[in-house]
Amino acid sequence: MAPSAKPILLVVEDDAGLARQLRWAYEDYEVVVAGDRTSAIEALRLHEPAVVTLDLGLPPDPDGTSEGFAFGATRMTAGTRTCWPLSTRALACARLALTRTWPERSSFCRWP
Repeated sequence: MAPSAKPILLVVEDDAGLARQLRWAYEDYEVVVAGDRTSAIEALRLHEPAVVTLDLGLPPDPDGTSEGFAFGATRMTAGTRTCWPLSTRALACARLALTRTWPERSSFCRWP
């Protein structure tokens, strides 16, 4: 993992416009964006993010959930929190998880 003064947030999102908005919304964090399951797994291994936000509809099945759920089944580093599906509630979960102010489990966030 590359050293960083900022917590790392992995955004798994194939919509470039939404990914840009998320970079802007989380400017206090190092935001790493992956647009498909393969690049998301590579980014997960390389950066060991504190939090992952996950869009379930990823290529090659953007209208389904198979790719998102397949990534969600990937073994995460201990302590990595996954917020999915990517939604307003999941984004709130990500912000809380990044600031470490929300230790509870919830139906839209997966804790290790």
